[in-house]
Amino acid sequence: MGQISFQAITNFTETCLNASRPEHVTEPFTALLRNEGITSWFVGSLAHVSEQGRGFGFYGITKGWHDRYLEAGYPAHDPVVQ
Repeated sequence: MGQISFQAITNFTETCLNASRPEHVTEPFTALLRNEGITSWFVGSLAHVSEQGRGFGFYGITKGWHDRYLEAGYPAHDPVVQ
């Protein structure tokens, strides 16, 4: 994995400042990370996850893992979520 260039971060910052919908941020962020080999990421609260297994914050996580994660109560012990 390399480093994300300053120009890419600057461009993403501009994207965020001009965003009017969550996907205006999440889609470019996903693309930015994908270029570095990151295919899954999480930001935010698990409380906002939809029944379809996707919501603001979950990207690239399979429905099976999403369901297992919530059913097993992992959020209460996951330092990343904490």
